[in-house]
Amino acid sequence: MQEQKSNEFEDIRPYRDDEVPAVLNGLFSNPIFCSVFWLGLKAAESGWNLSPKDIRKVNDSFRQIKNAKNVDEFQWLLKEPVEGLIKRTIDDLTYSGLDNVSKDKNYLFVSNHRDIVMDPALINYILKTNYYNTTAIATGSNLLNNRPIRDLMKLNKIFVIKRGVNGTKEKLNVMNTQSEFIHDYLTNKGSIWIAQREGRAKDGNDFTKSGLINMFSLAGKERGKTLTDTIINMNILPVSISYEYDPLDIEKSRELFDKKNNGRHTKRFLEDISSMRKGIFGYKGRVNVAFGTQITQIDSKRGLAAEIDKQIITNYKIWPSNEVAYKIVKDIPPSSFEGGTIKFLDRREKVPFHLIDIFDEMYANPLINKMKYSNQNTIEA
Repeated sequence: MQEQKSNEFEDIRPYRDDEVPAVLNGLFSNPIFCSVFWLGLKAAESGWNLSPKDIRKVNDSFRQIKNAKNVDEFQWLLKEPVEGLIKRTIDDLTYSGLDNVSKDKNYLFVSNHRDIVMDPALINYILKTNYYNTTAIATGSNLLNNRPIRDLMKLNKIFVIKRGVNGTKEKLNVMNTQSEFIHDYLTNKGSIWIAQREGRAKDGNDFTKSGLINMFSLAGKERGKTLTDTIINMNILPVSISYEYDPLDIEKSRELFDKKNNGRHTKRFLEDISSMRKGIFGYKGRVNVAFGTQITQIDSKRGLAAEIDKQIITNYKIWPSNEVAYKIVKDIPPSSFEGGTIKFLDRREKVPFHLIDIFDEMYANPLINKMKYSNQNTIEA
């Protein structure tokens, strides 16, 4: 039975421990990959201006990662580069609610989605440094068209969510396989991270898509289980990740503008790769990750989506960037021009004029949505 499952998931699963040496050998036999990966390590660990000591450190990391023997070792060796990245692009990384997570259970962590790479990377970094097992990561196939990137990400427990499938029957088959994989992985291997929606919430509105809930329920339905039993067995735990600043705020504003005014946004060549790079290395200000509580009661698919939304929105950490943007959107004069206000207004000055309203709403919406749960109509000037 397990053999059949492995074959069924062959094109979407992460790499196994026994595959790691061969995959790394293939990657590091590619001179272009070696150069790009070394530069990435350099940027992550120490920035662009390196001393001879920094160069030796990067070379040591490069050699050790190249010779990793399994997935866990590979991820531990990435810990220092990730810490260097956090140190230079994040002013302060905080988290809460980790005591809601048992080390003896596998969870389906469902989070809001701001950044393709950093959302799951920061969640897994927090888990790893607190001696929890890291999660498998659901990632759209549209981001894995490049073979070296796909191999590198599948070494990091990425599994594939297929995009762009045509035909009702084909879509249902793909969704069913993905649902079966999630249930099988949670039962037999470990925890999973998945975003609450396909694609990033570019407008700052963190709402769960119904298709995700449908996908969760399929595997249980095939086994004759009720929705409640299916969901309870998945140990769903919402996670809210809050960035003070989004490195891609202008790019996201431009995409929303194009869709609103032209009906679509045409991606530039390698736009997804460029977005991944800027999301990783761009300045984020402060970041907070809030682990919610496991969902143990559910009466409907809509009810499940509503509970996920409630936890993500109410646990969202509101930063000065959100408060200032809210006041601008609501035409409330800022009460003061202290650090957080000045920093946001300085950032705002760089936004093209035709994008400014979208930019403001992107930062204001998390606060607007949170206020709805507290029945609060406004904030003080």
